[in-house]
Amino acid sequence: MEGSVCVSSNLLTRRFWLNGFGGSKWKIIVCGKGGGRFCHLTPPGVWNNIRKTEDKLFLNGKRIHSLVKGVVGNGNIRFWLDVWFGDSALLFKWPCLFALEKFKSCWVSDRLEVLGEELLFHFSWLRDPVSVSEIQELEEFVSSFGDVKLSAGRDRWVWSPEASGVFSTRSFKALAEEDRVEEVPFSVKGCGWVPAKCRIFMWRTALDRIPTRQALERRNIPVESSSCALCGEGVETEDHIFTACDVIMRVWNRFSGWINLLPIFAFSFSDVLNIHKGVSRNNKAKEIIHGLVIALCWTIWKARNEKIFANGRGNSVYIFGEVRSYGFFWLKNRSKYKDIVWREWCNYPLYML
Repeated sequence: MEGSVCVSSNLLTRRFWLNGFGGSKWKIIVCGKGGGRFCHLTPPGVWNNIRKTEDKLFLNGKRIHSLVKGVVGNGNIRFWLDVWFGDSALLFKWPCLFALEKFKSCWVSDRLEVLGEELLFHFSWLRDPVSVSEIQELEEFVSSFGDVKLSAGRDRWVWSPEASGVFSTRSFKALAEEDRVEEVPFSVKGCGWVPAKCRIFMWRTALDRIPTRQALERRNIPVESSSCALCGEGVETEDHIFTACDVIMRVWNRFSGWINLLPIFAFSFSDVLNIHKGVSRNNKAKEIIHGLVIALCWTIWKARNEKIFANGRGNSVYIFGEVRSYGFFWLKNRSKYKDIVWREWCNYPLYML
């Protein structure tokens, strides 16, 4: 899905580029269906989606319009709405003056005129600037335009990320890929002795993609109650069921004593994912602890489902016993620790290190 969004945005950007931005036929068609950015009408169907995509398209944290800069020739670039002076449209630099502007979509040539070496301003205000902020913006506005020059040539547009100024699909995709680089909340790689289904479950939980009762309600799926299935108190969210539930807090206390750690206090699921990182042990011990945390979370969810759909017990003693059993079975059969002994394992799961 992300790939298709990137391709669609690329094609839309290319369309904007090929036709120019300010007064292009493409822009006129889209704005004509709904009046443009400053019209109160809502364009129907696909035109509304196109306009929304244009308005919300960001690359490298910048609006797509700010990456396409106008080079003024004969001044047929929108004075307030297009990017041609600095790195953003003038309406964002001087919002008070823009509010006073009578014709929001005026051209550069409507407001600026060069006579010899002198630059003349032709303002068209709804009223004269009178407030302190308006006067300050006007003074800054006038002093900022000392180097602006107009020529008899045609206006042109440059793609600022490229030194050549020419838009290319390669440069767009490079920027889009930079935007998509983000920290992965949980990696399914590592802890190979834990079944893949459990690691995928942790990944889904980190992305808030498991069907807790709150998540089901959010998707308009009817549930009998939004309360936690294990403790009956509090709304069943991923953070609650893995950290704040009274039953699960007792499980964490048993778990920390079993692996000889200080009591574990987790306030969110992201804290659960990082428990093994805060342990002052070697990497082999951290990997086993990490796997046992995954096994514990998997068992919690399994016990929750059993209590809802099969009238299961769902108490802390049962859940902790299942964690020890799953951990022993997986580590013995899916790792190099094939000689571990159940009795020793129940006393201390890191005894073999």
